[in-house]
Amino acid sequence: MRFFDLRTLSVAILLASAPALSMAQDPSRRPLPPNDSGRRVVLEQRFRQKNEQFMRDKLKLNDDQMKQLRALDARMGPRRGALMREMQTTQMQLQQEISRGDAADQNRVSQLMNQSMEQRKRLMELADEEHRALGKFLTPVQTAQYISYQTQLRGQVQRKLNERRSQEGRPERDRKKDDEQRKGGKDRD
Repeated sequence: MRFFDLRTLSVAILLASAPALSMAQDPSRRPLPPNDSGRRVVLEQRFRQKNEQFMRDKLKLNDDQMKQLRALDARMGPRRGALMREMQTTQMQLQQEISRGDAADQNRVSQLMNQSMEQRKRLMELADEEHRALGKFLTPVQTAQYISYQTQLRGQVQRKLNERRSQEGRPERDRKKDDEQRKGGKDRD
């Protein structure tokens, strides 16, 4: 098994974050379904509270550490979210241009690839900054646990998003079948 240093792990977490995750950190950027905004706010608040309690218990954080973690997240979250949205836009533009095949604008593709590399560099710098900030109030073990938890959480969110996206293009009947199977029900045709 290969072990990574904390900086590498931090970078991996940020690079693994899906663009939709940035929207999860910045609820104002997410479209709200009609008649569901109140429910979403309550669910987001409940998630934040449970997440904080889990972090406090799992990492054995004291009140001061928890306060500093909240402040760091408030400071870094919007920056990370903005960068992730920027990266998503660049990737969509690049895919769009490449999908034109032989008609693709070579200069535009080159420009977008350079832009993507620059954004990745900025993401690594952000991860490094976050890691240094965590090191000011968390022990190395707490930092590693925090990064590990964030990686798992982002992975779970990404899987759910991918699952939801794959469901969107399928007939309602098939989606209901899958839901029943996940809940332990039998197939009904």
